[in-house]
Amino acid sequence: MKICIVTSSYPLNPNDTIDAGVFVWDFAKQLNKTEYKVFVFTPRKEGIVENEREFEVYFFPWLGKERDIAHQVDPKNLKGFIKILSLLINGSFYFFRFVKKRRIDRCLAMWAIPSGLFTLLTKKFFKVPYDVWALGSDIWKRKKYPFGEILVKKILLNADNRFADGIDFARDIEKISGKKCNFIPSCRTLPISLKVKAVVDKSKANFLFIGRWEKEKGIDILIDAIWLLSKEIKEIKLHVFGGGSLEKLIHEKIDKYNLKDFINMNGYANPETAVKYLRVCDCLVIPSRIESIPIVLSDALQMKKPVIVSDVGDMGKLVKKYKVGLVSEPENAEDLKDKMINFIKEDITKYQKNIDLLASKFDIQKIVQKYIDYLNS
Repeated sequence: MKICIVTSSYPLNPNDTIDAGVFVWDFAKQLNKTEYKVFVFTPRKEGIVENEREFEVYFFPWLGKERDIAHQVDPKNLKGFIKILSLLINGSFYFFRFVKKRRIDRCLAMWAIPSGLFTLLTKKFFKVPYDVWALGSDIWKRKKYPFGEILVKKILLNADNRFADGIDFARDIEKISGKKCNFIPSCRTLPISLKVKAVVDKSKANFLFIGRWEKEKGIDILIDAIWLLSKEIKEIKLHVFGGGSLEKLIHEKIDKYNLKDFINMNGYANPETAVKYLRVCDCLVIPSRIESIPIVLSDALQMKKPVIVSDVGDMGKLVKKYKVGLVSEPENAEDLKDKMINFIKEDITKYQKNIDLLASKFDIQKIVQKYIDYLNS
């Protein structure tokens, strides 16, 4: 069977780790190792493309070139609206041709917007079944797009299967669509055999943040917490990796609070960099305002690293249930600071002994097999 993965966030190469495309990359590679033949259909982006040899990846043309469409293209202004319109029109046109020429048997939209629109139209015109793997950012921001609310509901309703990477998030999908949504976690496979370590000052408590610098990810809350923490404990260091629209705000806060000696700012972390820092830092912090189960959580588990997370989505529940770290109140820098102090003072080995049990649930081979099982059910 030929399966086409349709996504707006497929990485250009292994070092392109801006968004959830890192999961799509691993998922596609693993699915292609099964009895299914994989194709990938995705918008063209700016950057160096590493051609796939295992399966075909087709980058269709549109008027934009942004790598993070959801956060870098604003449909509320004219330029952004035109880009989104070209994405939808060009994507539909080229996808029809792609499906027909390759004789695709089934499609998997990752994610509902815009990929789900292409698969919905293809099902209507060519009777090709499709599944939708929902992503938090496109579901939570559906009202941002013209007719987004109606469109997302129609895409989810007509899908043959619906998937979400969080238990609570799956329930949200069910409320929107009125149809069953299956929970399957997302993750990526890190090069954990890499022995190189990052250089950090081990006399300090080293905290790590890896993620987009967007409001929903709570990086600004973490900076505020570090400022509060620095008043009580001087021997701390926060290593920040990522990028996004809050970059200016973050640097303004660092200057305002005089935190340059406490925070190490970096760009996006490729898999090797993530491994190097997860290996030597004491704890990964995920201070999100809204979340399901982020891929970076499974990154920490792979590296046997405890976490401090905000109590949103399923993230807080999992950390509490499996006792792999501490949970702070959402959008509360004071409480996050207190949890970081508790972490510094506690024996962290009590968290590490529980990590393997939770980590076992985030395995790309098991995830792909679960998807296949739903196809065959």
